[in-house]
Amino acid sequence: ATRPTTIIRRDKDSIIEKSCLVCDALTKEFHFGAVCCVACGAFFRRAVSEGRDFKCRNDGNCEIGGNGRASCRSCRYAKCIRVGMDPAAVQPSRGSIGVRRKEESTSEGVDQRMDETPSAVQDVLSLFHTNANICSSHTSINAVENFYLGFENVKSLRRLIYSNGSLSDMLKGLPPKPCKVALFTRLRREALRVEAALMSQLLNTCRSYASFSLENKEMIFKNFAIYITVLEKHYITMRKGGIEQKRLYHIDETYTEIEDEDPQFPPEAASIGKETLRKLFVTPILNNLTNLCVPMREMGMDDVDFAALATWILFDPDIPGFPSEHRFQLDQARSRVHNDWLSYYIERGTPDGHLRIARCLALLPVVQSMAERCKENFHLFRVFGLFDYDEILGDLYGFPKSGALPSTNSIYDQPSWT
Repeated sequence: ATRPTTIIRRDKDSIIEKSCLVCDALTKEFHFGAVCCVACGAFFRRAVSEGRDFKCRNDGNCEIGGNGRASCRSCRYAKCIRVGMDPAAVQPSRGSIGVRRKEESTSEGVDQRMDETPSAVQDVLSLFHTNANICSSHTSINAVENFYLGFENVKSLRRLIYSNGSLSDMLKGLPPKPCKVALFTRLRREALRVEAALMSQLLNTCRSYASFSLENKEMIFKNFAIYITVLEKHYITMRKGGIEQKRLYHIDETYTEIEDEDPQFPPEAASIGKETLRKLFVTPILNNLTNLCVPMREMGMDDVDFAALATWILFDPDIPGFPSEHRFQLDQARSRVHNDWLSYYIERGTPDGHLRIARCLALLPVVQSMAERCKENFHLFRVFGLFDYDEILGDLYGFPKSGALPSTNSIYDQPSWT
């Protein structure tokens, strides 16, 4: 018999940061009828959709929670049920029989090799695979919801990648401890490449994006990457109180003091003069807080609004140089995003959905202006040789590589302006 599907939606205003009922990690998430983190939600989804049958080696007496989350999948699943997670809320997989059999034939060996791997790592690394299966097998999935879930996965992976706490903190999926970095500091080469890989994985869970050719995907990716960098950094800044603090927050929980009395400018820029540098780069950052972060705060922008706006930006029919014969696909994808955006608001009980969409879209001219300024600044840095940029940045901004960054063991290594 077919299991009835019940979708349990959370009331976003009723959920504050709490402990996951399964593993005790701090979370604001609500999955399958219970407050739980993204990792436990993914574990439960896989267990139900794949019909897994776990066996406990300790007669069902394993402690689940805190450091014990990884100890036993059988007891972890039992606790999921005990805290109220509903198997009927999990959409069953409808992948082709051949694909399912192939996956089943390899899953046992993979599971055996991963038995002793920390559960948090297993779960987070499997999230994109789970979302990709959902996206490919459910043609009616909401594009905005899919991006929202995918971006939650990105944030979970980042918590592991940028973890600067204890091993226990990392396994619990706790965010990195906030720390101050110099005003012009950037991620090292390896971290930049990890971010590019994460974004590629995320976009490939979007059905409309996955349908484009490799060449067209690259053009869409480059256009999107610059906009999403601007949008996300200022969204994070708004959510963390950076407007009042005069701080700019970054994707890895670090922050910079915008009004630092003695900002550390690159020595290569000494000839330009500190006052000129402040006018060129510091003042615009302060203006960005007013022009972008403040409107975000005034509308009460949340993660769903952010994901919806990002999905809208992704399918930009005005990408420079995009083949004219394929622009209609971008138009179609954006039309679908608009419909899904409004539908998702309705499903969540969000009032004034049309007005909320309009307020999100009103941010686009500001984001576009800031993105164009980033491109201009990068060209300036390149011409004056202010820093030796990574080829990934050169690729995104459309300039040739000037040289490779030196290898380092620190996540942060070079003064930067990006």
